[in-house]
Formats: sequence, structure tokens, C-alpha cells
Amino acid sequence: MKLNYLLKGAAVALLMAGTAFSAAAATPLTTDQFKNIVKSEAGEGMSDEMLDQLIEILRQKYPNEDDFNKALTAYLTKTLPMYNYFTKDREKPAFAENISDIKVDTIAAAPCDEMFYGVGDPRNYYESMGLSEDQIAEGLAAGAKRKYNQSYVWGIASVGDKLYWATNTNYICTMMKDAPNTVPESDPTNGFENGCRACEFNSGIYGQTVHAKVDPTYTMYSDSRIPHMYCYDTTTGVVEDITPDGEEFAMNLQNCQGFRSGGSHHGVVFFGGPAAYGGSMAEVTGGASFFAYDDKAHKMISCNSMDNVDGNRITNVRRWYVFDDVLYCGVRVTDKNGVDRGAIMRWFGDKNDPWNFHIVGWTPCEAAEIVEFNNRLYIGGWLTASQRDCAIFKGPEIPEGGMQPVDINEPEWPQIWRLNQYDPDPVARNVQYVGCLEVWKDKLYWGTFTFGYAIRHMAMTTGGYTDLTSPEALAFIMGAFRQTTLWRVDAQDNIELLYGDAQLPRWDKMTKFNEQGQPIGEDSWTLVDTGWSPKFGRAGYGNPFQCYTWTMTKYHGDLYLGTNDVTMLLGDLADNTGDEAFTLLKAVCKLDKKDYGFDLFRMTDPEKGVESITLDGFGNHTAYGLRNFMVIGDNLYIGSAAPYNIVANSGWHLFRLHEAGLSGVEDNIVQPGIVCRKEAGQINVASFDGKNLAGATLYGVDGKVISTAIPVGNVGVLSTENCTTGTTVIVKATTADGKQYTSKMIL
Repeated sequence: MKLNYLLKGAAVALLMAGTAFSAAAATPLTTDQFKNIVKSEAGEGMSDEMLDQLIEILRQKYPNEDDFNKALTAYLTKTLPMYNYFTKDREKPAFAENISDIKVDTIAAAPCDEMFYGVGDPRNYYESMGLSEDQIAEGLAAGAKRKYNQSYVWGIASVGDKLYWATNTNYICTMMKDAPNTVPESDPTNGFENGCRACEFNSGIYGQTVHAKVDPTYTMYSDSRIPHMYCYDTTTGVVEDITPDGEEFAMNLQNCQGFRSGGSHHGVVFFGGPAAYGGSMAEVTGGASFFAYDDKAHKMISCNSMDNVDGNRITNVRRWYVFDDVLYCGVRVTDKNGVDRGAIMRWFGDKNDPWNFHIVGWTPCEAAEIVEFNNRLYIGGWLTASQRDCAIFKGPEIPEGGMQPVDINEPEWPQIWRLNQYDPDPVARNVQYVGCLEVWKDKLYWGTFTFGYAIRHMAMTTGGYTDLTSPEALAFIMGAFRQTTLWRVDAQDNIELLYGDAQLPRWDKMTKFNEQGQPIGEDSWTLVDTGWSPKFGRAGYGNPFQCYTWTMTKYHGDLYLGTNDVTMLLGDLADNTGDEAFTLLKAVCKLDKKDYGFDLFRMTDPEKGVESITLDGFGNHTAYGLRNFMVIGDNLYIGSAAPYNIVANSGWHLFRLHEAGLSGVEDNIVQPGIVCRKEAGQINVASFDGKNLAGATLYGVDGKVISTAIPVGNVGVLSTENCTTGTTVIVKATTADGKQYTSKMIL
């Protein structure tokens, strides 16, 4: 059944006359008739202002009256039905009743680490530990903008009371290098600036002076900075930047998109992520970078590209998981036969042999997410060349002593759910992935992810539209876009859809092909039954631009869910680029900046839907994603993701959430004010927020002064030349406003 069944009255009469264009020619529409039909079908969601804006665009594009009438009818028959599907019957979850008992504060945030004067400007000054207030003020006075290059809390782990996290840098710029049509008029060669983000590509001084030393063609990686690794002691408030110094680490750090994953076991903390050089955000083939850190000794052990695990090359990693005293992780590999697929690795090593990994299972999809359920490992799979539909895979019973190594001919793990069992459209399926996994109250939950910010690129490349305001293009954007869904399964493999859709649009063009395999079907959309009935509501938790259930965890007996909400990115395309298609979408969907930012939900009862904790990123509208959770003690730590880099308050944030009403007290954890980083022969100490330091001193545990520093701006350099490795030292720093901070470190 066509989506056209949504149209009634005059619109249906037009459809009965034949095609949209012939109907328009036979029955010309006045603009008032057009507006009345649209408003009667769309209801209050369609404003006069938006309709007048659309009509004005059409008048300019189609000065001929007949062409104009045809366009009006095409919008009725092609775009309006998709608009109704896209926007209607969506209700956002109500806020939790005890919301006032939930306390949230910011533990740390990405520093302003660059003053940006413009694309390719040689004055762009980058300082990895962050700029001082004076440097920022000087840059602003000269016309520069603050820039935040560190984007996400991408990987996270914990050891006892210590929280570890790692970042990626300028993530959207890195992605756009491979999909330039994501932003209109962006230049994938020379870069662009659009008011909220700047991407330099080949033009950046960083690419020309750093990456080009490896290969002259690597100037394209100008936006890729060194990702950082941090350790936060939750009992003292001390933050240490543990990003290693030294030649043995330099290339693995530089050739890294960021640390997508973090894990820990037996005192070793692992970070890993895909390589930058030769890699792609869509098809990761360029290798990987892994680092191992000794929690007790407070030092980086070593790094590894993991290009030979049982003869197979690791190309990506997302999650680590400990079960029954064994550490596992899911990876993407190019196997020894050259096949792009997924694998499950197990760690057999220790601090002295950190890279002793072996493959204990295979999947056709990248093994992106991993969790134990009912004594089996379950895998959430991402697309590879081996399988273009994401899926949930179920491993064998875990034997005593854990999973054991397998050879390349071992059968791949079976799948209990595959996206094509739900979504009828192959175009939409091609940009969907399994989100996070979590076990709660005897059932396994998982979400899905739609690569939503690539919808513009997909409309131009897959759809072939050069005019994104055409009725066909707007119908494609709304028809192909998918919201996140939420599922669960019990131990008997009975699957439920909790948030999703009973019907989904299918692009008719992909239902008919010529002898050469080219799609030749109609450029229209049909609503198709999925075969599933959602238990709680429509996909996206009521938000048509909620594209990712990114992370889940159990906290105080409840299930917490964090999302990626691309409402802000759509608003960016409308407000900062002048893109007419997304300006229309923003208007008709009534998007408001107060709704920008990630959403945090909670389930308190398996038989009730989610309730809202925040719908605006805790008030930080630059943070479109909640990437990671970690529970330590009585607190839930939350790592955010922010795609903008030249807007105030951009970059990653680390939050602490505490349910004071449940525990009865609000504990007093010291907020970090400084961050320390060890380098050869010195310790760099910097204020987190750029405040100038008045002084810094390094002490031994006996209280004797080892060295002092006269800080320059927000950074002080303390000499450790007379200290031996393994020495415990104490850093004390005072900010210009008189606040004092102390950090205990092991050299």
C-alpha cells in the first residue's frame, strides 16, 4: 500500500487522476488550496510561515505557472505523506518523578586548545594541554575563535576507584573527509568554516607540519590531532593526563583516529581505536592502535598495532568485557585470507606480556558490542564486506576456564536477530548498526544506530538528487532516515521490540532492476509492515532525529540509556549553511535550540517505558551524544560527545550523576582543577579551565621540595631530572585566584 493513502479529499482526487504531474495539469491548484490541503492533513505541525517559505522557493524555481502547479501537486503526493509518517504519533517520555533528587555536575571538560584564525591560517596555534586565559584573550582580540579539538569521551574503563577515559579529535571533520556532501558547499580538499565547526583538511598547518612528515599526501589529516588518555582518582579529585611521551609511542598516537574503546583487567588498562592513515569512517581498513597502561605503576607499558593476531590484522575495536575473570573484546579484522569480518579476542597475557591475544570466535559482521548473557557471549554486529546487515550473534556456552582459541575455519557464531527481519528497505539498512548491549532483570537489551548525519550525503549519492528541495529528495530524506530502536531477548531467544515501528517506508526504486542490475523502480515510497509491534512507542523515543541508543548501564537497580540526538546537526545545516532542504525540515519539525543535546533515559520497570532525565545534554546544547557510562561506588560517570569545535563549551565533558534521594547523602568529591602530564625529565601541570597559575611546586613524600616552576599562563613545568623511576611525588599548584590543588603521582 502506498503512503498516498494518508491523503484525503482533494489530494486523493488528484491522485485518482493519474500521476502527480498529469493531475496538476488537469486540476491546477491555487496556493490557498495547496495550503489548506497540507494543513488539513498535517495538522498543527505545519505552520503558515513554513508553507509560505516553501511556496516562495517554488515560485523562484518554477516561474512557469504550469511547472509551479506540477510542483505543488508533487509535494502533496510525494512529500506530504512522508512528512506525516515522519512526524506524527511521536511522544517524548515524561520526566522522572524524582528528577529533583538527581544531582549532576561536571568533573572535567575538554580544554580550549587552539586559537583559530581561519581555514589554513598559519597563525592557528595549537597547545595540547590547553591555552591560558591570556592566550585566549589575546587571540580573541586579534579576531580568532576558541577551538576545542578533543571531541568525545570515546573509550572508558575503571580500576577500583579510578576512572580512565580516552578521546578522539575533530570527529565530524574526520568523517566528512570521506563524505563531503554531509555539509553543503564544504570543500573536502581545502576545508571550510560554517560558524559552529571548522574543518581544514589539506589546508591546515597541523597537517602540513606534522602529518606531512610521514607522507606528503597526509596533509588531508590536518584535523586529526593526538588523542588523549586520562586517569581520574574519584577519591581525591586528581586528574592525570597519561598520554605517553617518547618515540616508541609517537607514531601509534599520531596514526590513530582516536581511542574508541577502553577496558581493564588484572591492573592493565587497554585503549584501542582505528588507525587514521588509510582508514575510513565507513570502511575501516587502515589498521589499529592499541595501548596498555599499568595502573599500579602509573606508567604506559607499550603500544601495538595488532596487525598479527593469529595471522589476522585488527582494524577496529569498540568494547571490552570481563566475565568469569577473563577479558574479551570484539573487533573488526582483515583475516589471514583477506576477508573483512568480525572476531572475538581473548586476553591471555599479563603486565609483562600485554599483547598475548588470541581469537576465540568469528562473526561475519564486525564484533562491535559484547556482553555475557545466560553463560554465553552475545555480539552486536556492525556492517562489513562479509555482511551488509547488522545483527545480534550468540556464542556457544562458555566452558570452564573461558573461551579457547579457534582457527580460521571455525564456523561463525549464529545470529538470533538480523536487521532485514525488521527493516524492509535496503538503502536504510545500509546505514544502520547495532548499538549498545546490556543485561537487566534477566533479559538482554540492545539498541540500534542510524548514521543519521550522513542522510544528506546519501540523498545526493544514492538518491542521485542534485536539488534537495525537490519533492522526491525531501521524501527520500524523511523516508530513508531511521530512528534508534530498542529491543530485548530472553534466555529462550524470544525477542521483543520495545521502541520501533510497525510499518516502515521502502524506496520503490530498489524493487525493480534492469538486466544490468540498475534500479529502475518508481521514485516513490511505500509503507511496508515490519512484522513487529512496539511495546512502548515509536522509534526514537518520540524524537524523529534520535538516531542512536549509544550506551546503557545498570545503576541503583535501574537501566540507564544514553542517546545520540542529531537534532542539533540538522539545525546546524539549516542555520549555518543556508541549506534550503534542512531549513524547511527544521521549520516543519519545529526544532528549537532548547532541544539540542543528548537525551538520558531510565527504565525502572521492565513493563514500563523509559522516563526522561535530560533532553538537552544537561543544558549543554553542543553535546549531541552520551557516549559512555561507568559506575564507581555510588556515582554514575557519564562521558559526552560533541561534534562542534568553534562554539563555546564544545568538546567532551565528563559528568558525575548522583541519586541523592536514594542514598540519603550527597558525597563531597573534590573537583579537579588541574591536570598533570609526565614527560621526559619533567611534569607539566595545567589548569583544566585555562585559568592562570600563580605557582607550582613538586615535593617528595617526605615533604622536601624537588623543584618549583614559574608558570607561563596556565602551564607550569616541574623538573624531575633528579628523580628515579618509581618515585612517588606530590604536585601542588595555585591558581591566580588563590585556589590550591594537589596531585599525587608515581614517576
